[in-house]
Amino acid sequence: MYGAHATMDFNRHPYEMGSFREIVRKSKPLLKSFKIGATFADARGCPVTYLAELGQRQGRARADIKNVIWRFGDAGIILSRDLSRPYAGRRRLQPIVNSDRFLEVSIPEPVFSRIQARPWLLPSWLDDHVEERRFVEKLHPYFRRRDTRVFGRFADLPPAGSIAPVRSRPERTYNPFSDTPDAEGTDIPAELASIARRGGKRWTDLKKQLEDFGRETGLFAEIVVRRLGKSGIDPFQLQVKVRGPKANLKDVGYGVSQALPILVHLAQSQATRTSLIQQPEVHLHPRAQAVLSSILIGVLGNNRLGRQRPSRFVIETHSDYMLDRARIEIRKGRIDPEDVSLVYCEPRYRKGTIVHNITFDDMGNMIGAPDTYREFFLRETNAFLGFDE
Repeated sequence: MYGAHATMDFNRHPYEMGSFREIVRKSKPLLKSFKIGATFADARGCPVTYLAELGQRQGRARADIKNVIWRFGDAGIILSRDLSRPYAGRRRLQPIVNSDRFLEVSIPEPVFSRIQARPWLLPSWLDDHVEERRFVEKLHPYFRRRDTRVFGRFADLPPAGSIAPVRSRPERTYNPFSDTPDAEGTDIPAELASIARRGGKRWTDLKKQLEDFGRETGLFAEIVVRRLGKSGIDPFQLQVKVRGPKANLKDVGYGVSQALPILVHLAQSQATRTSLIQQPEVHLHPRAQAVLSSILIGVLGNNRLGRQRPSRFVIETHSDYMLDRARIEIRKGRIDPEDVSLVYCEPRYRKGTIVHNITFDDMGNMIGAPDTYREFFLRETNAFLGFDE
């Protein structure tokens, strides 16, 4: 999403948000720009903030970066994108504001991409402006040393792993060449076949993790890759044993094929990766939804799916079963309440959406839940018990 080319892609599958006007369409009055950013800590533990302002450039539909703010404590630099000024060569940047706390620099369009994503280069581009260069170098010691580490932690973040709300449908027979990763998990069968063919500890561990989930949820007891030839390029089938003989993946409940991409993703995830998972509960019965919640927490706690684990999960869900299981895990001490946050989006008629950040105490009780939270379920229960009559 962010990188050396000064672009933020708001239409990368599976999160196609459309043009700039489509992104801001519900703002009143209609926004001409919006800001997005992040704060992280440097090696000394001091906060560093990156904030980009995006708008619509004339003749383009997408959201483009207009300026970038790098803030270090209460001071910083503002890098403004100048579309009118041609590139005049190295060291031809134009400082336009130099206050006690902020330096604003106008950067020609051709080099804006390079500098905004690599701000440690800025002092060398300000050689003709001694006072401004010294201001930048005083902001942070990394500027003086031309050190990329503080910025690299943000600019070089690996892309988040994404899982779409509807995963790929099961097939009776697969070919081993469909191994390009995507959000629907169409690559997962070929990945499983490849790991199974190589065998060894990796396959043994992965197979055990999948079958532990299958047995705990009652979905299946065993998973098998059945090859239809002796070569690695021959087609294959995925089979599971529920009760009785093994059955083709296409002949069992749809929930198995929908859960496999999530489970394999968790087992194979990189240690520092953020995972964005949409509706993991799709096609899973309540018991399986609750178990999946425990597995997600187990991954974070490094006690279920191996040593490598994502640093965080961002999960979109409608499942009370997953949420209730997470609260139980908090109460049992398997995850700290500070490590779980519930963002509740409350739609209001003609008033947009109200966003509530709900936290938890050590007993799994909600803190900050609005009165409307679960209001529908309470009304339904009262109606069933006859209390609304």
